[in-house]
Amino acid sequence: SLRTSWASERIDTAPGFVTAYATTAVAEDKAETFALWMTQPNELARRAAADPIVNRKVNELRLRLSR
Repeated sequence: SLRTSWASERIDTAPGFVTAYATTAVAEDKAETFALWMTQPNELARRAAADPIVNRKVNELRLRLSR
């Protein structure tokens, strides 16, 4: 299973991704980004400020959720 301890660890080594698991599929990337937003919004804000790809993903999530 990909859902092992390494998969949920926050990573800074893969630009645009918040966890290793997020790198496995588009749907998982969206889910992991949203999960971080809901559980650790300050951490996601920090990541978005430092990573323009994460920032665009957060902005897209906001836009989609506002619809």
